[in-house]
Amino acid sequence: MFRRTILLAAAGLALAALPAAAPLHAQDFQLVEATIADVHDAMEAGDLTCRELVQGYLDRIEAYDQEGPVLNTIQSLNPDVLAEAEELDQAFREGGPVGPLHCVPVLLKDQVETRDMPTTYGSALFDGFYSDR
Repeated sequence: MFRRTILLAAAGLALAALPAAAPLHAQDFQLVEATIADVHDAMEAGDLTCRELVQGYLDRIEAYDQEGPVLNTIQSLNPDVLAEAEELDQAFREGGPVGPLHCVPVLLKDQVETRDMPTTYGSALFDGFYSDR
């Protein structure tokens, strides 16, 4: 499984109530309230790539969490998320989706320990903590 498998779906859920910050660069795909089926249909039609989807979520995170109202709800993002999205795009081109959750971004609560991303439990006391599990 990819490092926190692109980790942003819950960000979309958490931010879905807010208006879109910027249009997704893929044709007319509507990021807000998009379902997994919508994402896969757009990918099948060639209207959306995994990288474009992930970039759309990153843009929303920047607009609402790091700028704008500065919600400050996301502790860390996978620095390799766009490269992993491109790997998923390549796999899709070569043989279709790699599974039913192909290119479904996921955002884990900062209390779920993973080896490849820091877990701070929302506290400065755990800044830089990586689980050995």
